[in-house]
Amino acid sequence: MNGNLYARFTDLQDASDRPALTLPDESSWRFTDLDATAGRIASALIAAGCMAGDRVVSQVEKSPEALALYLACLKVGLVFVPINTAYREAETRYLIEDSQPSLVVTAPELGRMQREIASPATKIFTLDQHGGGSLIDASRTLAPTKTLDCSAEHIALLLYTSGTTGKPKGAMLSHGAMARNAALLRDLWEVTATDVIIHCLPLFHAHGLTVSINCALLAGARMVWQQRFSVDDVCAWLPRASVFMGVPTMYNRLIRSGQMTAELCANMRLFTSGSAALSVEALEGFEHLTGHRIIERYGMSETGINASNPFRGPRKAGSVGLPLDGTQVRIVGPDGEDCTDDAPGEVWIASHSLCSGYWHNPEANAASFRDGWCLTGDIGRLDEDGYLYLVDRSKDVIITGGYNVYPSEVEAAVKLLPHVQEAAVIGVPDADFGEAVIAVILLEPDGRLDEQVAIATLKSQIANYKVPKRIIAVESLPRNAMGKVLNAALREIYRDVLRSLPEPLQSLG
Repeated sequence: MNGNLYARFTDLQDASDRPALTLPDESSWRFTDLDATAGRIASALIAAGCMAGDRVVSQVEKSPEALALYLACLKVGLVFVPINTAYREAETRYLIEDSQPSLVVTAPELGRMQREIASPATKIFTLDQHGGGSLIDASRTLAPTKTLDCSAEHIALLLYTSGTTGKPKGAMLSHGAMARNAALLRDLWEVTATDVIIHCLPLFHAHGLTVSINCALLAGARMVWQQRFSVDDVCAWLPRASVFMGVPTMYNRLIRSGQMTAELCANMRLFTSGSAALSVEALEGFEHLTGHRIIERYGMSETGINASNPFRGPRKAGSVGLPLDGTQVRIVGPDGEDCTDDAPGEVWIASHSLCSGYWHNPEANAASFRDGWCLTGDIGRLDEDGYLYLVDRSKDVIITGGYNVYPSEVEAAVKLLPHVQEAAVIGVPDADFGEAVIAVILLEPDGRLDEQVAIATLKSQIANYKVPKRIIAVESLPRNAMGKVLNAALREIYRDVLRSLPEPLQSLG
């Protein structure tokens, strides 16, 4: 049996003329259209010199053609490397240099940056959000190529996830790992070819790619293809859709819109939430308005989805649910022993959906994987029914709007600002994004900093979602006996800072 994930998609679709994607203008892409476009793009990639196992970077806006590029890479055994188009040059440069791609597909406006970053031997194609560009021009007259017969262990996707060191790590996901995880979710959530899934998630993120898209294509379900999340656009489609997969920020905005009613959602059968913790208030508020109880689940780039509240059965508020079939969860204490009696500890995951380790990073592999277990860095507990609750994070990762932000990466950028002697970056509660990024700094003697200028400078260097909403200058930082900054103390001190401070100050110091 062919272990290629693309073969699993096409086997289930059976060359169907049914719609695969419905676009904002109500036009459709059929499964046959998607298959043919992916086949032609795959031929163009091969003609450009790509061979199975080569990395192909995609830093493009969301479009049906961008989806076809992902499928094309699967089809011929190339390793797809998605990069956020919001990333600035330094962020992009590291990922390009680390993944060493044979080919880069870039948004036209990023082409100049990519040419400066990539090696001279790297082929560069363009692809815009309307489906135009040199990639499509090169593929238009080519015949679709056949699907590579590869093993399930063949690497399909390199998903970069930052670490506490600030250096992103490439989680290697195999065809088999993604196929198994998508099949489990399809069966658990009872996704079928009759479903209509509203897709407004990005393609560079595990949630939008390995969860929503893989699950939909494996089931042969139709996706309503939206460039990005919009309350009005989602509400316009809810009466005609059956599934919505979102992040807590999306649900918070839907609740506040005043548009959510049971009548509007009468045709819906499934709402899921992930990428960040969903508050009990949001869960219960959404259920009160619509009659639907959101399914919260838990996953990571390294593990896929590993736990979910059931589609049929109790959905416990505050819990990310039960381990998926074939997934083992351990709660491990500081002594390395399993915790007992509902005590919290680090969550360890073992399953057939685990990544194959980090790309060219033995140190990170040694720290995060042990005897078939992934050490997640999350602190959790299991209740008497086996439901998993996440109670804290052992790492200082900030989750804002569903995106992970690692303080060390932002701190490095903040320390380059004029007169900044030291910086501590933390996450504080935010009603819209769940958490907001805040920087607390020590300035050099007699140093001053214009906060608005500093924030503007950072926006030119790192993606906007990583940029602190406030930069607060202080005379001292709380420290332990060894001199380490106590981030937990800072989070408590500044938990209400967004409400208590006025608009950004003209200057700090």
